[in-house]
Amino acid sequence: MGGVGIGEAIRQAIEREEEAHALYSKARGMVTDPVAQGMLDELATQELGHKAKLESLLKGDAERIVARGTERKITDLKIADYLAPAKLDEGADLQQVLIVAMQKEKDSNQLYEAMTQITEGSTQELFRFLAGEELAHKNRVQQLYDEIIYREN
Repeated sequence: MGGVGIGEAIRQAIEREEEAHALYSKARGMVTDPVAQGMLDELATQELGHKAKLESLLKGDAERIVARGTERKITDLKIADYLAPAKLDEGADLQQVLIVAMQKEKDSNQLYEAMTQITEGSTQELFRFLAGEELAHKNRVQQLYDEIIYREN
């Protein structure tokens, strides 16, 4: 990772959260199902929450927030691991929206997990924290998928 310090890593993570918020906000305009729209609003809001946590890390709260984040144990339902990739289009239904959301969160989690393998010290702890945040978000989407889609079928 070379010259990337903890501040730059946090700024890059903030950028990822902003991109995720933009994706969910754009997707909301693509779907007509009110349940899917509500889900996308919730996901977009959660991404802003992640961004706010990261911004507080930049302000010097890193040790407390990272330590609190690494204490949690999150069980991955792994639903996303067994679903075919989906794309959002004009007629996207709730199932497609949830699959795309799971894939996005899975990709972010995997990126941050990979970063823990090539960093050390406080930067590694930061990426471990971010991986946990993304896994928690992925798990929330998977739980919704389980509650809404699996139980419907």
